[in-house]
Amino acid sequence: MTTIVLKDRNSADVPFTLTSVSGNGMVFDNRTGALLNRKRLTLSLNESQKTNRVRAKLSVPSVATVDGIPVITYTQVASCDISVVTFASEDDRADLQAMFSSLTATPAVKNMVERGILPNT
Repeated sequence: MTTIVLKDRNSADVPFTLTSVSGNGMVFDNRTGALLNRKRLTLSLNESQKTNRVRAKLSVPSVATVDGIPVITYTQVASCDISVVTFASEDDRADLQAMFSSLTATPAVKNMVERGILPNT
């Protein structure tokens, strides 16, 4: 079974196990904890002669107990859409991936996500 491991804010492993495949799409669930609290990762790939388009979506629910019943109070969602030109060099594709991977760790993006503050212009 295919597993993708992401890291949480404490650098702890968060494993996502493949639960379904449909066409060019795959769904991975984090199967730790209660069913209501399952995190989900969805990946898809659209290939053409000129580009490979990868879409990823991560859904993270928050569960609370209301009147003695566990309920999902909200779900945070992060998604991305990456299009790579198929005839780009391996180095160019690797640079794009490396820059995109480091994007969310930049102070500008962290402030936007955590505090709703735009970067100084």
